[in-house]
Amino acid sequence: MQTHDSKRAPSLAIHPSIAQAVLSATVAQAEVRAAADYLAEAMKRIHGGNWRVSIDHMSQLVTISRNFIEPPAKPKPEVV
Repeated sequence: MQTHDSKRAPSLAIHPSIAQAVLSATVAQAEVRAAADYLAEAMKRIHGGNWRVSIDHMSQLVTISRNFIEPPAKPKPEVV
């Protein structure tokens, strides 16, 4: 006889292909973020200053722009 535990939420099975699609999308988003962060760091090394990354998946747009509000960081000597 099966009993019902009122304290536990019912478990839902997720189809493996859906789980794989979600995992792939999450990995891809992490790759995009890592690439954008890398470019922002390169811009900082070249031009100094602080750079911000904005990723908008709805508009499919990634921007890397200088943040003029924060005090500027100095470029590293090997680039100047």
